[in-house]
Amino acid sequence: MSSKNNNLLYISESSKNANLLYSSKKPMIVFFTALSLIWIVPAGKLLISGQIASSIKLFMFGFFYIVVLFIAQRFFKRMLMVYQTNLDKSIKESNRKKLLKNRR
Repeated sequence: MSSKNNNLLYISESSKNANLLYSSKKPMIVFFTALSLIWIVPAGKLLISGQIASSIKLFMFGFFYIVVLFIAQRFFKRMLMVYQTNLDKSIKESNRKKLLKNRR
């Protein structure tokens, strides 16, 4: 396989990998639901047992933790997409330069 074919194969694979980052939201919904249950269930038990202040504190802590985690996850996802876009541009530019160099 020639160098040109290897580079084209790499570009198509990297594009496929980039699409996997934002193709389905179901795993993230399941993750955040499971994570929220960690705080909702104990907070509910505390509420039932009459410890209302502790229940509210635990619920608020869990809520803010999940919000911060969600924001961080969104930031890193965007960062990875920008990195992938820049990588694809760099590979295309490199391929273009190689083609121009080989024509001379």
